[in-house]
Amino acid sequence: MRRLIGIILVSSLVLSACKNEAKEPENTEPVIEESAPKKLVVNFKFKTDKYDTFRIMLDNVEVDDLQKKNIHIFENVMPSSGTDEISAVFDEGNISNILKVSLGNKETKEVELVGFSLTYGEKHREWSTASDYNKFLIFNKFIQRDTSSLILKTQRVEGKLNPVIVVKRPVLNELMTE
Repeated sequence: MRRLIGIILVSSLVLSACKNEAKEPENTEPVIEESAPKKLVVNFKFKTDKYDTFRIMLDNVEVDDLQKKNIHIFENVMPSSGTDEISAVFDEGNISNILKVSLGNKETKEVELVGFSLTYGEKHREWSTASDYNKFLIFNKFIQRDTSSLILKTQRVEGKLNPVIVVKRPVLNELMTE
């Protein structure tokens, strides 16, 4: 009996000393952190005195070696005494260095620039003064403006109306470089 108790004690000690826990295999592969895809966010703040359709456009976005596409974000605007804003978000694969804002082509109008901002990843550029707009934006021949004013007046040229503001390419290039 003593022998049986001794064997049981030794067996229980041996069994309790050996843990049967299954170890999780260690992950030896390197962990690659994926950064969130960068997006181009465009915010255009303004006031206008007429109904129309404004557009934010990215032109000549490369699809592949043989194809390019244009992306247009349309927004119907109406006259208001307060500030209106158009925001457009362009995903990482849909970005080019030709960014335009069309002020509509239904009728001539007056547009007051309130603010213009671009964000790409962590980089942010914002403009709100006449000197900023002179430095970073191009106004086509359908826009009449005093370089010291924030007021734009659209005008017909040879019976046509196509007022467009273009962001200068170096601004976009600098914003999108790492």
